[in-house]
Amino acid sequence: MDIPIIKIKVTADNLNSLLWQDILIISTEDGKEKLKRIDYGEEVNADIRKPSPHLKRSLTQLGLYWASCKEVSENTDDQNWNTKDKVNEQTKITLRHVDFWIYYHNQKTGEQTVHLKTKSISFKQLAHLDACGFFTSAFEIHAEMMRQDVDSWIEIVQSRMRGTA
Repeated sequence: MDIPIIKIKVTADNLNSLLWQDILIISTEDGKEKLKRIDYGEEVNADIRKPSPHLKRSLTQLGLYWASCKEVSENTDDQNWNTKDKVNEQTKITLRHVDFWIYYHNQKTGEQTVHLKTKSISFKQLAHLDACGFFTSAFEIHAEMMRQDVDSWIEIVQSRMRGTA
């Protein structure tokens, strides 16, 4: 379903006019980042759909993953892992979640390069059980990088998500 939506800031002045209206809330870190690119008052179209039952998985799980990527990026000096998008790509590469790769060897210079295209972790592209396995392994990688056990790492990330850390 394609519907027009508008970005507004809820304030004390307009709160009463918004009471009892249906409101969509952005529920993932990735979605919140995309929302920042839309100006207040700008009308855009949104494709609203429920995930297919065989692809369905938790928004909480995906949100925790992106929050973990962000937390890793903010706590490392490694230039290959210093943004949440780099953490996401490096995690996918480490887990060999790769769509295709191209190897090039320059015979004259001896230079060798590999170009990778990682697979998507979107709801549409990754089934629930596959996503569960991916996220379990991803949290292990992130925890190891931060010198934490997985349970402690997830607690740290969740507390940051709640704003209590």
